[in-house]
Amino acid sequence: MNDLAPLLLMQLPDVSDFGVVVVAPDGRINLWNRWMEAASGIPREDALGKPLTELFPDIAGTRLASAIETALERGLSSLLTPALNKVLFPLLGKDGRTPVTQMVAIKPLADDNGAHHCFIQVTDITEAAAREVLLRQQARRMETLAENHRQSELRTRAIVDSAIDAIITFDGAGEIITFNPAAERIFGHPVENIVGEPIKTVLPVCGDQVLGGPAAAAEAWSKMAQTQSIRECTGRRIDGTDIDLELSIGTMIVEDQRLFVATARDITLRKQAEARVQYLAHYDSLTDLPNRVLFQERIGQALLQAKRTGRQVALMMLDLDKFKEVNDTLGHHVGDLLLKAAAERIQGSVRESDTVARLGGDEFAVILTNLGSTSDAGHIAEAIVTSVAEPFELEKHELRTSVSVGISIFSNGDDNPEDLLKHADLALYRAKAKGRNTYEFYVPQMDAMVQAHKEMERELRRALRREELSLEYQPLVDAESGTITAVEALLRWDHGNRGHLDAGDFIPMVRDTEVIVPVGNWVIRHACTQTREWLDAGLQPARISVNMAALELCHERFVSELADALGQARLEPSMLQLEFTEEALLLVADRAPGRIEKLRDIGVRLSIDDFGSGASSLDYLKRHPVDQLKIDPSFLKKAGTTPNGSALFASMVELGHSIGATIDVEGVETQDQLDLVRRLGVEDMQGFFLCRPLPAEGMGKVLRAGSLIPG
Repeated sequence: MNDLAPLLLMQLPDVSDFGVVVVAPDGRINLWNRWMEAASGIPREDALGKPLTELFPDIAGTRLASAIETALERGLSSLLTPALNKVLFPLLGKDGRTPVTQMVAIKPLADDNGAHHCFIQVTDITEAAAREVLLRQQARRMETLAENHRQSELRTRAIVDSAIDAIITFDGAGEIITFNPAAERIFGHPVENIVGEPIKTVLPVCGDQVLGGPAAAAEAWSKMAQTQSIRECTGRRIDGTDIDLELSIGTMIVEDQRLFVATARDITLRKQAEARVQYLAHYDSLTDLPNRVLFQERIGQALLQAKRTGRQVALMMLDLDKFKEVNDTLGHHVGDLLLKAAAERIQGSVRESDTVARLGGDEFAVILTNLGSTSDAGHIAEAIVTSVAEPFELEKHELRTSVSVGISIFSNGDDNPEDLLKHADLALYRAKAKGRNTYEFYVPQMDAMVQAHKEMERELRRALRREELSLEYQPLVDAESGTITAVEALLRWDHGNRGHLDAGDFIPMVRDTEVIVPVGNWVIRHACTQTREWLDAGLQPARISVNMAALELCHERFVSELADALGQARLEPSMLQLEFTEEALLLVADRAPGRIEKLRDIGVRLSIDDFGSGASSLDYLKRHPVDQLKIDPSFLKKAGTTPNGSALFASMVELGHSIGATIDVEGVETQDQLDLVRRLGVEDMQGFFLCRPLPAEGMGKVLRAGSLIPG
């Protein structure tokens, strides 16, 4: 056996399943086993005696070459250097092209003479390396999947946490599992306190629908999830207050457990806004009374009920008297306060079953249902009139107003809401015509009155075309000297059937209709033309005065047409004086802002007619100054009969002077009245005692006479 040992040792490298290369001290190969022959494709005879770098030029300068050199030089001490091991040997596969992964182990050897040899063991680790690469790739894929899963979870968590909607998960028993920040904000529960609590804690209404045990609850939630619909429900905050929600229910499977996902959006503000819109669609925002829309609905319902029960229904139309005076003198804020206070008084004067509505501005309406008789409506109207007439204490103001009421009664099955409204409006018009602060029932004769007004309007238009209109003139006289300071133009109508009509016989019927505009234009042009004729004849009236209605003054072309009339007659604007009532002044300031100032700017004189009978105030006249105040004749009559009347008349004269206006007193009919006017320092006066209205020719003779003071 010992004899075979050397032979076995010599053949052992050739039967090894790894490569063996021995490099002599001079760097040449002196052992090249069969494994190396097969792996490298280099026969042994070609390898022996040659330097390793000659066979494998790529080894030069590599870690393998350095390790071999170190082993030959340093011998056994190189074993201490880890860099000598686990380097790669550059071999190709059997096809001569595919690299084969090799692991090289290097060990120094010393022969009997002490010379250093280098023992190189080459092991094929291609499959192991491939497995290692595969394992590394799998590990990297697992790491990537894990990272992706982690990132996905983070993204999902971020989405859930940043969602504006509450997202709540709970199990089939209704126990809350997750509660996102939006849910904390909406319901007020901290997540650490609410997790584990029943879902009905925050969703009581929906929760109540699914009570009855876990199984029944899960089944009910499942049915809700299957519909995949968004429903409205009531949520409950931690403080016990209810909130409106939009809720949707879904399901998911987590670790073989079926969970429910509730997504809830707080729609409380939206529901409040919708309720507000609905409210505003049917109620007046200032007084909280039903508006015109709801009023129309309720009157229709009231008539249907009346037809079934046979009971009476009354409709009232109401207007606050002189409301514009408050709005224009004290401002809209105080006007709004008055409207609210008046609405409360009207509401307090009717029964709970009745409807009080505000139709707009200072216009109200009342529906009285289930009346036993017509007199019941009269009693309620009387209560309203009395209540509104009481003084109002509004902030620092004590205000007085009144209300006019028109009443129509549902009397038979042929009546409809439109008829009742029309009839109540006619009755309201009649109440105002009687002096306001009262009520009137509709009677069929009122229809005839309206028709008469319409017929009057049509006839007046025909009169303009047929030249049936004419003017008479009455002088304004200086109270001291008796000279004529102005001439007032008075409209007359030679009516074919009714004879000679004064303006008071027909103007009140058409003052608020469009026909008043061409009629007023006709008066101004003819008055200006007549004044030019007097001037050309050597007569010198200081100015011509013309009465105007509010609708005329508000007309968009009024100023231009006025300027054209003055230009055609070659008159200075200061020779024309426009007279209008206090109510007209307020209306013009509201409908045509700046119109009064525009007229003053062009030089036209302005006068308030029938002063004291309307709704103006000292403050308003200071803001819209006029040149003259014509005191209503009723004050002069009272001044001659009672001490209070005299004091009131004197105070009105003083008031006019205090705002820089001259005074014209109408209705001077006696010597005593003339003497009183003189004593009070009145500038101008008019009246039958001085001169009656005359045609143009007669007025020309008066102008030539010069003085009109009797005696």
